[in-house]
Amino acid sequence: MASPSEICSVSVGGLYFNNWMTVEVSRNIDDNFIDHAVMTVSEPSSSASTLATLKLKPGDTAAVTLAGQQVLNGEVYLRQGAYNAKEHSVQIGISSLAQSVVASTVDGKPGQYVNQTLQQIASACFGKVGIGFSLSGAPSGSNKVFARVSEHQGETRQSFIERLCRMRNIHMVDGGNGSIVGFRGASSGSLSLVEGQNIIQARLLLANNDFASEIASKGNNFNQADADSNRQSQASTTLTPSNNRSVIPRIGCI
Repeated sequence: MASPSEICSVSVGGLYFNNWMTVEVSRNIDDNFIDHAVMTVSEPSSSASTLATLKLKPGDTAAVTLAGQQVLNGEVYLRQGAYNAKEHSVQIGISSLAQSVVASTVDGKPGQYVNQTLQQIASACFGKVGIGFSLSGAPSGSNKVFARVSEHQGETRQSFIERLCRMRNIHMVDGGNGSIVGFRGASSGSLSLVEGQNIIQARLLLANNDFASEIASKGNNFNQADADSNRQSQASTTLTPSNNRSVIPRIGCI
C-alpha cells in the first residue's frame, strides 16, 4: 500500500481520485506563473456513454492535494484519452483558479488609477474576476503610490499588473487557492517539499535569464496638468543592478 506521504489526491464533486501512474505539479515564477497539475492513469475501460457522465472532464472544479497538503484549487482544462484492446489510458490537466487573470482582459472601468498603490490597483483589477492579490513580506517601496496609471484596452489583467510590478521590482507567484502573491527575493509559499518525506524526486534550477549592466527608462510624465506637457518625454531614470540580484527559482517534483 502506498505511503500517505507519497499520494496525490484529486477531489472533484465529492469524489477522490488517487490511483495515478504519474503526477507532475508545477509552480513557476515566470511569464506563465499559473499553477498546473498533470496526471496520468491507466484503467481497463471507461463506462461513460456521454461527455456529461465522464469523470474528470474539462470544466470540473478540482482540488489537488500532495502528501496531505492542498497545493492547487482550480479547474480541469485537459482530458486526453488513448486506448488499445487491453487498456485505456487517460491524461488529466488541472489549472489554478488564478488562470482567469490570464484569460481575461482589463475592463477599462475605471481604466485609470490616480494616487494608488500596487496593492490597491492589483486588488481592484484581479478582484473583478474573483482573484485576490497580496504582497508578501512588505517589500520596501512597494507601497509607493502611482501618480497616474492607465489600463491599455485589450491587455490581459496579468499583463497590466505585471507591468506595474516591474516598476516596483516585484515578482508574482500563484497562491494556489484563488490568489496571486507579489514578492521580492525568496517566495514565502506555504508548500514545504522535504526530501525523503513528501517527494521521491526533485529538480531545482536557479537562473537569472535576463541581465543588463544598466537599466534605463524614459517615458511620459502622466501627472502633469497640461496635456501638452504629458506628451513630452520628461520622466527618466537609470538603475545599476547590484551583484546581489534576486534569483528566480523553478521547482519540479514527483
